[in-house]
Amino acid sequence: MIKLGRKIYNPDIIYKKGVTVDIRFLDNGYTKHVKDLVMYCFNFKDPDAQEFMTTITRMENVIGAFDENKLMASLEIRPYDIYYEKKQLRMGGIGGVSSYPEYRHGGVVRDLLTFSLRHMYENGYMWSFLGPFSFDFYRKYGWEIAFDKKRYEFDIRLLECFSVKEQKYVRLDHNDHVRMIALHNKLKKEENGVIIRKLDDIKRRVKDCYIYGIENENNLAGYIAYQIKDGVFKVLELCCEDIAIKKQLLGFIARHSAQAKTFSWLAPVNDDLALIIKEPKRQAELNHAMMARAVNVKAVLGAYDYGMSNGHFIIKIIDPQVIDNNSTFIVDINDEGAIVKEASFNDPDIICQVNVFSQMAIGYAGFVRQYNAGRIEVQNPKAVELLSCVFKDKTTSVYDYF
Repeated sequence: MIKLGRKIYNPDIIYKKGVTVDIRFLDNGYTKHVKDLVMYCFNFKDPDAQEFMTTITRMENVIGAFDENKLMASLEIRPYDIYYEKKQLRMGGIGGVSSYPEYRHGGVVRDLLTFSLRHMYENGYMWSFLGPFSFDFYRKYGWEIAFDKKRYEFDIRLLECFSVKEQKYVRLDHNDHVRMIALHNKLKKEENGVIIRKLDDIKRRVKDCYIYGIENENNLAGYIAYQIKDGVFKVLELCCEDIAIKKQLLGFIARHSAQAKTFSWLAPVNDDLALIIKEPKRQAELNHAMMARAVNVKAVLGAYDYGMSNGHFIIKIIDPQVIDNNSTFIVDINDEGAIVKEASFNDPDIICQVNVFSQMAIGYAGFVRQYNAGRIEVQNPKAVELLSCVFKDKTTSVYDYF
């Protein structure tokens, strides 16, 4: 049995509609059932649905909710390792969340999510990410906005200032995927939330792309993956060791002014293109990308880099979905990190919902921003100064979607 909040889950949950729900992990025998559901919910045609099932979905990671033998809803927990505070931690990516309309608004997806969180907690996951159809919906279950992107779209000729005639560019292909993975993982380890790539990840990321790179003494120093269609040069990924390599790759893009009129790039939110281009676009569009949730609050508090060698605070987390998180934690900061204990009393310095804690702990919006937004209840005003120094805004990034 799996604990769901304060209840014990078993196959005898009865919804108001009189439906008995059984939630369990699936196997390959349910592939067609999941495929049919995905086709209905995401408007996939058969070729796209088949590709989804064969290249992305792993049936052993899929959880289904059943009314007797009828599949009502399903989702998948996709296991990843991420960088968090320069450490490698486990993250469960929630994908393929879908349900038939006759079972919606009855709490089936809620129970799937709660079941998933309990499974992840018991199996060593510290974080969970997802790409929401609705931010408001997933906020109710503890996920919160954690990653942004910056969209550039302007005349490609504005990049001609970076053109370098003598620069040598190397065409890359699948034989270079390992080198691309190594460069990406090396450069992104200081950004919270970055998925540590494996071969399947880079294959999906650069599928149907042209790829060119720049080498430095036979070592890959940077690369760009892109598509050209309908007069648009669309960058899928630009990865480089330093600003000099970046400028050279921007110059490479400018060489395509006869093929494309528009440059388009959904870039990391901290990208510095506006600082180096001669005529920056007046506006860059901000896109909220994905959401994050702390699966194991105590473990996240233990892994966090506090940036100090001494400090003490008590935090109460409100988490209806994961009862182990729905508690008060004592954090004693020391030279080696922190000792985190669950308190036997209820006298915290601050109180916050788990989604607020998640956003604060991953670094998307630190304590000061949360406090000013009225999202944190302060019980001990003396703790405000310390927590303002502890939970700061940090760089959060996501480059892979699921």
